Amino acid sequence: MATFKSESEKRMLDYEKAIKAARALKPVPHKCHDCKAAPGHPHGVNCDSAICTICGTQLLQCGHEKGNSIHTGIETQEIKILCEALSLFTKWVVDEVRDGLPMGRWERCARDDPEARYDLNTGIEIYVRSLRAARKKVLSDMRR
Repeated sequence: MATFKSESEKRMLDYEKAIKAARALKPVPHKCHDCKAAPGHPHGVNCDSAICTICGTQLLQCGHEKGNSIHTGIETQEIKILCEALSLFTKWVVDEVRDGLPMGRWERCARDDPEARYDLNTGIEIYVRSLRAARKKVLSDMRR
């Protein structure tokens, strides 16, 4: 069994495995599953895939009206593979019912929770952050 210096080192190795598996899928940029925005265009109003450019969470949840993100065209399957590898799962927890509507929040949960869903927001955030880091390293290596 492999030993790791830190939890982040283990997560990075898991992430690298997930990225290799995702690359094997030969992803093709696609339109947003919810609002149909083409890659490079802003998500539509009330799109559940829009990430807030101000706070980094799902735009529908945070309330920043001007924080709409651009659709990246990342294949959802890639992010699901990453979520599997890193055990990124979430579920909706209802805190109260107000005016007949359930009010709540997304909470991390275990993969075997009956209400578990992939935490696509966190998966996309990790994916994009890692792509930026990889690009930065490549550029740094090219300058040497």
